[in-house]
Amino acid sequence: MSPRHTDVSKRLLFSPAKNGSPVKLVEPPAYKRFATLVETSKAGHLPLPYKYRNLLDIFKGLDSVVAMFHNRKECITFKKLKPAVQRMLRKNFNELHLAQIKHIYPEAFIFSQMKMRNFGSVSKADYFQLVISPNVEQQPEQSQSQPQQRLNKIDEDNVLASAQSTSMNPHVMTARMQKFQRLLLQRVMQEHDKFVRALVPPIIIDKVLTRWHPQFDLESCPEVELAALPQPPNVEKYSSAKDILSTARNLFNCATPMERAMERYEAKLEADAATSSISATAINTAIANEATTSVAATNTATPTVRECIPAAAPVADATSNLLKGLPKSLIEKIRAKQAAKALDAMTRRPSQDQEATNYTRLPELARHLRNVFVTERKSVLTLEVIIKKIQNSFRANLTPQEIEAHLKLLAKELPAWVAFHEVRKTMYIKISKDLDMNKITEKLESIANEKSK
Repeated sequence: MSPRHTDVSKRLLFSPAKNGSPVKLVEPPAYKRFATLVETSKAGHLPLPYKYRNLLDIFKGLDSVVAMFHNRKECITFKKLKPAVQRMLRKNFNELHLAQIKHIYPEAFIFSQMKMRNFGSVSKADYFQLVISPNVEQQPEQSQSQPQQRLNKIDEDNVLASAQSTSMNPHVMTARMQKFQRLLLQRVMQEHDKFVRALVPPIIIDKVLTRWHPQFDLESCPEVELAALPQPPNVEKYSSAKDILSTARNLFNCATPMERAMERYEAKLEADAATSSISATAINTAIANEATTSVAATNTATPTVRECIPAAAPVADATSNLLKGLPKSLIEKIRAKQAAKALDAMTRRPSQDQEATNYTRLPELARHLRNVFVTERKSVLTLEVIIKKIQNSFRANLTPQEIEAHLKLLAKELPAWVAFHEVRKTMYIKISKDLDMNKITEKLESIANEKSK
């Protein structure tokens, strides 16, 4: 039966080859590699570089496949693990990723070399394979004071509890994934701390970090180092007849006719190489003498080029010339203000950003509210009608609940202009048409500027 994907490129992306060759995947597009530049930081979430996020995805897929094999009590070899992880992730997976994961999270897996036998092949020779086993900690006993007769009795609850303590359940996998993500985040935080301390003036962050510095290049974080994986022991392999002859000579201390012929041939090669090296050195010395005489002649005839080229000015002088006219105290004040602003932006809570965004919408929302009452020629309208008209004409796409929250915020800041009244379980809004709209807008804009600082 023919595969579903007839195109060769689609078939390569669909699944890796069965013989274990690496999958030819296309490089991720730029909008995926630089997604951290545009995504907004959530509460307690800091974006990671693309290479760290890729390693985190590989760890998730690796842990899922390892959990499946471990719960089935199978021996997990790298030869068995590689195609399964590649089919799950649609990505390349090799021993370098295992070395990076071991460097970041060394207690996650236990690596060892074990002698295996390929029963399906013609040769029955044993060979070593890399074996991976998860380091699942035993859960502590829930109670130490249980009677001894209860331990001897086997019931269904104890069987399930003992099975859960040795298996990789979803709780264990989630905890391992979160720990690996925290370890990656700590590496990025260390690089970020070095960056902000190297600024002029340096920034020391004492609060909880909610976003990176605007000038911090997230993708410039160093690659994860490679930890040492266990290697198979040195097994003597013969690649040529010369290796076999040398081994036989060391074992039996004998000199066969073939071996004597090889020794005579090697001696002849060494003699030819010695004569050729002597002639080559003589030719090189003659060429060097001629070159020195020609260079001396040219030096006496023409001046050197280095004397004509002026020394290049350093980059620091160019920047200092731009700030040459400003006083030093003013430059220090500007840099201190920029550092304080950057520190406030890095430690600002997402709730504060949301509040500042809501206040920036109030001046435009107030004008829309005024237009609704003017077009309806009324001073009191129901909340449902106002929300529907504002939702159809407002620039931002807001839900009715968000518009109601903005209107309540408007009534909180300007109680003399907007007021909510509930009559017979129906909410009404009343505005005062006597107040100047320009003054109302100026007051709302000043409040929004204070909240956004």
